[in-house]
Amino acid sequence: MSRTKPNTNTKNPAEATFEWVAVDGVWRYWDVENKERVVVDGGLEFAILDQLSNVSGWVKDLGSCRCHETHNITAAPIQVFAWKDGKSRMIKEGMYKEIKDELKAMGIKYHKVVYAMLTKDAGAISAGAIVKLDLGGAAMSEWIESDVRDDDSIATGEGELVKVNAMIKYFKPSFEKVEIDASADELAKGADDLLQEYFDGRKVESVPVAEAVVQDAGFVAEEDDVPF
Repeated sequence: MSRTKPNTNTKNPAEATFEWVAVDGVWRYWDVENKERVVVDGGLEFAILDQLSNVSGWVKDLGSCRCHETHNITAAPIQVFAWKDGKSRMIKEGMYKEIKDELKAMGIKYHKVVYAMLTKDAGAISAGAIVKLDLGGAAMSEWIESDVRDDDSIATGEGELVKVNAMIKYFKPSFEKVEIDASADELAKGADDLLQEYFDGRKVESVPVAEAVVQDAGFVAEEDDVPF
C-alpha cells in the first residue's frame, strides 16, 4: 500500500480451501461460517489461476504448522509457524533445501497450492468463486504427474484405489484437462486479476510472515491421512 497506489484488496479472495482425503477418496473443504468440514459430491471443475507452494502439516505437540505461500519455495529462506490454542510461534527458519528433511521428519511436508475459479458449484461454494486446492501426498504427486499449466481447466474424476500392502490402502485423485467456453474464460481472467492484485499487496517484505500465513491457511489442518 502507498499514498499513490493504495491497495484495497488485503484479504485473500479465496472463498474456500479444498483438500483431497486420500483414505476416503473424496474432496472436502472447510466451512468457515459453520466451522465444519464439508464433503463435495461429484468432484470439482475449475479453471486454474495460479500455482504456488508451501510446507504444511500437523505435529502432535505443536499443532498446525505451515509457512507462507510462495511462487518459488527455494528462492529465499522460509519461516515455519505453529498454531496451537490460539497462539502462534515460529519453529523453523532457513532455506528449504537445508531444512526440508528435518521438516519432513516432523510431518511437515511440501504442498502444491493451486488457486482456481470454480466452473461448477462445489457444495455451498458457487461457480465463479475463487478457491484454493491444498495438495499434499497422493494429490500433489498426481497433480505434478498430470503436468497441468496455469491456463488449463480441470475436472476431477473418481479416485483410484491404491493398495500398498494388506494394511495400507488409499485413493489418489484424477485430474482431466477440459475445455471451457469463452464467457467462463473471461470470468477466469477477471478472477486472476483480483488474485494478482492480492498477491501484489501481500509482499512478504511489507506484511509480517505470521500474518500472511494466517490469511493463507483457510482451514484447520489435521493429521495427515496417508501414512507417508
